[in-house]
Amino acid sequence: TDTRVVLYAKYAQEHGYDYAQINTPDSDIFFILLHYAASLSPTKILYKTGSGNNKRLINISELAESYGEDYSTYLLAYHGFTHCDQTSAFKGKRKVRPLSILE
Repeated sequence: TDTRVVLYAKYAQEHGYDYAQINTPDSDIFFILLHYAASLSPTKILYKTGSGNNKRLINISELAESYGEDYSTYLLAYHGFTHCDQTSAFKGKRKVRPLSILE
């Protein structure tokens, strides 16, 4: 059901919205949106996460553009490969070193 968010963003694109804001703490959604951001252009995809004083608004479209389509796809695959749906945090999961090797 996580991928359904792409349909909502696609709806925003087809109806001419400049921005689509997704509000969720789910890191799976972050990586899915990162992968699809290029195909949702010109609509800018914004990802709002966190709670309390730790809320952040991340411009996924800008991030995906800086990473490039291939790297954004690699990150989605890597996130799934590391059993991301078990935990949403990188901390303590030893994902950084394997990512460096992948790069």
